[in-house]
Amino acid sequence: MLVGYDFKGTLILGMSMVGVMLLMPRMVKILIERLIAVFEVVRDFMQKRFAGQEFYILVSIQQ
Repeated sequence: MLVGYDFKGTLILGMSMVGVMLLMPRMVKILIERLIAVFEVVRDFMQKRFAGQEFYILVSIQQ
């Protein structure tokens, strides 16, 4: 069948890929929503603390 997989292995691989493709965007959406909420709180705090100054919030996900 597919790269040396038998029929059962191909079905398992296909179902795993479907699961990843369905769940990954939902999980990323939840993560981004929470990050946006944190950024808004930080932005509000910084605007109150340092009124009139410009600042940027940067997030790096490098390991």
